Amino acid sequence: MKDSWEARFVDRQVARAWMAFRLRLAERFAAGIDEGMEPFDIETSTHKRMTLCLEGSSVVIDLRTYSYLIPNVDEAAFTVFRILHDNWQVVHPAFLVSDALVAPDVVEESTLMPAPAGYAESQEELLGWVVEAFQDDRDEKVQVTNMGTIEWATSRGEDVVVAVHNPARIEMWTVLARNVNPAKAHKEIASISAEYFPLKLYLRGNILVASSTVYARPFVAEHVTQNLGEFIALCDELKEVEAKIQGPVQETSSNTTTLPNTVVAIWVEHVKKVEVERDAALAELAKLKSSLKALKSPKYGAFPSEAKRGDAA
Repeated sequence: MKDSWEARFVDRQVARAWMAFRLRLAERFAAGIDEGMEPFDIETSTHKRMTLCLEGSSVVIDLRTYSYLIPNVDEAAFTVFRILHDNWQVVHPAFLVSDALVAPDVVEESTLMPAPAGYAESQEELLGWVVEAFQDDRDEKVQVTNMGTIEWATSRGEDVVVAVHNPARIEMWTVLARNVNPAKAHKEIASISAEYFPLKLYLRGNILVASSTVYARPFVAEHVTQNLGEFIALCDELKEVEAKIQGPVQETSSNTTTLPNTVVAIWVEHVKKVEVERDAALAELAKLKSSLKALKSPKYGAFPSEAKRGDAA
């Protein structure tokens, strides 16, 4: 039996909360390496406790009976999440107690408007709002390509492309793996989709692509920036997938149609496909309207419902 829409919505909100927890924890570790950090505890409602501290540039996770020493702050934050969520069965970070991870103080109301909020009337207007949201607290200017996309470099070496699909939808795309074995990739897609439900995975020839969608009705700047951070973090976690689904190196020939080798090209291909499907749907709708009009002609007479209304009059 499939989960209801309400259950999927709750699952997505819980996943967002855990991702925000992990990002905040990784930021604290990174700041601590630069500025120093006092050890702090995280405790569950069942009184299980861990102590987190730094040893040089590595994070120490002390569980009393066992300790982890992890040199990467993102990996350390993910390990904390796995212990809390998977091992200790904490369903939501709201059930954790830690003075070091309290929400930041509320800032003055005048600083709470990083970008307009509302309903964009056009694709161009929504793109402008997205640029404003990304520009907030950023010194360098956010660049928009001549195709209307925004590209973000990542530590994986594959750019993330942010594109405004229409006045109501923003999409984020990236390549997860290239030159993959399709059979292995399909198995991995099923496994990843079950664990990382915010991601949508596509196989384009021998290229594995991940995407995420932000619905902008209404547009909320924080949703876009938070979704980008989550999307990049999730894809970074999956950087080892490429080795698991790698296919044999194929030699290209002049008779072989080459597939798009950048996520921007894949995005363009996707948009063209959507436009073709839209045009086909509009053509079918026009044929249906024409058929209905023919049925209402004098040759066929009025519909039964209309005849009854005429008799009653």
